Amino acid sequence: MDWMWTDSSLTIMEWFKMDELFAHVCCVKCICNFRKKFDTERGEKLLRTFKLLIGGGIIITIIAIIIFPIAWFSMSVSLPDTPSSIELIIKFGEDSTVFNTKSDDVQRLDSTDFRLMKELYMNSPSNNKASIMEFLQQYEFDELSSINVIPQSINTWPISPYEFNKLKTIIDTSSSIKVSAEWLLTHHNGMKISKGKNIVMMDKYKHSELNKCLNVLKTNITEIPGKCKQLVVNNLIPKFLALHLKTSEAEVKSELIIHNQDNPYMDIGLTFNYDSTKFTYWWGMIELCPSDVSSIYLKKMPYSSCTDNENKSTSDTNIMYNIYVFSDRYSSTLQYLDDKGIIGLYTIIVVYFGYKLAFDIFRSFKFKLGYTETPYPDRILQVKRKFIN
Repeated sequence: MDWMWTDSSLTIMEWFKMDELFAHVCCVKCICNFRKKFDTERGEKLLRTFKLLIGGGIIITIIAIIIFPIAWFSMSVSLPDTPSSIELIIKFGEDSTVFNTKSDDVQRLDSTDFRLMKELYMNSPSNNKASIMEFLQQYEFDELSSINVIPQSINTWPISPYEFNKLKTIIDTSSSIKVSAEWLLTHHNGMKISKGKNIVMMDKYKHSELNKCLNVLKTNITEIPGKCKQLVVNNLIPKFLALHLKTSEAEVKSELIIHNQDNPYMDIGLTFNYDSTKFTYWWGMIELCPSDVSSIYLKKMPYSSCTDNENKSTSDTNIMYNIYVFSDRYSSTLQYLDDKGIIGLYTIIVVYFGYKLAFDIFRSFKFKLGYTETPYPDRILQVKRKFIN
């Protein structure tokens, strides 16, 4: 506004420069007046003790601003993010859910259990032993847990005639049927959920077995209750998962399945159960543990659902199915800051306060240095007023 209403030949940029210079001259005048009343005389030497105290205090303050948050964060107590529950869903095709179960049966491993697991991998014939041990060294014993999955679906199979005919058509016309397994793990706080999914294709020769089970739905059977022949699905469900706080993915740890690292999943058997009198149908699931020598480590692990062959009577199947979960640690006092990005918040605080400290406290010193050899700033101010007028 001053430039618009003042009769001057200066351009707008020149006016800004002139205005900045005018402001600096005013600041210098104020500093000189303040120095005459309160500051030390020019050329008077400051005591070394005074300089050490002031300079050392400033350095200590800056170091405290940087170091204190780091020390505070490191002293906070961290706890393992052990999952509170798991949900397992198995589907045929895209949308035909045949198995759905939930479980909160979580077992925490102690130091003895974790040491046993390390010894099993250390004594195993795996070629990937070094990377496995490096991974296990990243965790403490309380960060490892075992979740038992209930083998029976918590819901009956609510298949409608339309879905039944659609599934029959897929079985009859497709060379292979898509079978998917999805697992959802709830974190310790009950709010965040990490999930994963695996999709396999069912072999063609198993279609006839599935067809026999589906034919039960349209025939009158007097047997109460009954079930179909077990349907085997290979490499479907994980055995080892890693749960992270920063992502929503439950990572499958393939290197821990040393007998088959190309397919780090376990085989399962699905059994179709029915009660025709009540018109109820449901699916059950059992784990099919490998029986070869290279998979003995699975049967010797703590809380393993693959029990040793000596303790089995007829088959290699189990009632319960367990999944091992490796969890991160979280701070009980800084959980919110950690979720929102504690590094970014810490950087903003340090940069902001550092900038304010440098700008607000030390900005007047540049005028003192710039006008040390200018003892009469009033004359510069008068010259500037002449230019303006």
